[in-house]
This record gives sequence, structure tokens and C-alpha cells, in this order.
Amino acid sequence: MAFLQAVGEELQCTLAPVEQIICAVGKRKELQSFTPVAYFCSCLPFLPFPERWAQALNSYHTAPKGMKAALESFGQLFGMYQAQVQLEALKNLQESARLHWQQAKDYCSTHSKLYSTLGILGGLGAAILMM
Repeated sequence: MAFLQAVGEELQCTLAPVEQIICAVGKRKELQSFTPVAYFCSCLPFLPFPERWAQALNSYHTAPKGMKAALESFGQLFGMYQAQVQLEALKNLQESARLHWQQAKDYCSTHSKLYSTLGILGGLGAAILMM
């Protein structure tokens, strides 16, 4: 989400080409470790943006499915429309990413409780069997 917000800020301030905006965002300290941006800026300068972005996303193996889908749709729309349309689309993507993030957080908290309960019950079962 920080990435999408940073792109929106850059887009409001500049009319630079898409590649320059992505690489400028990638130079921000809080986003330097964001794998797709680092990969995007380091190689493949001859490919068109959507293909280059798709290849950069393939390097991002740890992304939740919903987040990856939002980033894929970002690659399909960014640089194709006027700045105002892109800003609106970025807001929609941010909301979508926020919802996916919340769903993943809820899923993890629910399942962590389940697995910790199962671990306790498994330990008790093993202790009873050892008696």
C-alpha cells in the first residue's frame, strides 16, 4: 500500500515517464526492499512498461494473492491514461489492497488461534498416551 501511495504522490507532482516514476519511488528508503520495484529498475529497460512490470512481479514470490492481483492491475493501467484517471485508479487499487490486507490479517489471526489450540490438544493427547 505504501508503494501505491508513493506512486500517487509522484504522479501528482510530475509528468515524468512511467519508468522514471517507478524508479524514483524505488529510491525512497522505505521502499528500497520492495522486490518488484528493485527488479524493475535494475533490468529490462527495452521492454514496454506492462511487460516489464509483469516480469518484475514474477520476482515477488511472497506477495499474498490479492495483493499480487492489485499490483498486476496497476501494471495494466499505469501509463496508459491521463494523470487524473490514473490517480482515481490508484485510489481504487489502494482500497482493494487494503481490503485484501485486512482479509489476510483476519485469516492469519483466526487460523493461528486454531493451530495453537490444536497444538495444546495434541500435546495433551501425547501426554495421555505416554501414561
